[in-house]
Amino acid sequence: MTPADPEPDSDVRWDWPDGGGAPFDTSDEVTRWVLVVGNTFGRTWPGGDLLDFGSWSTDFERRVPMGYKTIQAAERLAVVDRGTVVREWPQVHVERSRPVYDPYQHHVPGYEPDGTFAVLDGRGSRRGPDGRWITHEHDSYAAAVAEARSMTDRRVLVVRLLTSKGWH
Repeated sequence: MTPADPEPDSDVRWDWPDGGGAPFDTSDEVTRWVLVVGNTFGRTWPGGDLLDFGSWSTDFERRVPMGYKTIQAAERLAVVDRGTVVREWPQVHVERSRPVYDPYQHHVPGYEPDGTFAVLDGRGSRRGPDGRWITHEHDSYAAAVAEARSMTDRRVLVVRLLTSKGWH
């Protein structure tokens, strides 16, 4: 499989949105957003519109059943395979007339200039030897890519977290 080939659907745990792409597919020319649930992946879609993310009255709830989890929409910015940057995409800047504040969401597009960047392998959250959850979050894209390049044992996405919601 060449780096430009779409990845098989085994990387997709949550089949939303309908017709969306695979998280590690590097053939896309445009920046895509990706559904992240407990650090596992849903499908990707062209950036700029949250679609019906987190909606109780649409297809979203059927495809991502409620449970004790956090759902996130993230902007896929890079695919890094065993320390090598395979593909990068630019951030999509969403313009709003004024920032929207929602106490149940964090990193709302347009509310923060850059946000939080994360390195995710899609395998889910794990605890370290001390029992604490392992997170790979950074305040800058450069720091996230540097960490991703140090992960020579796996394939990861570098994402910008856009919005987060408790889903239970």
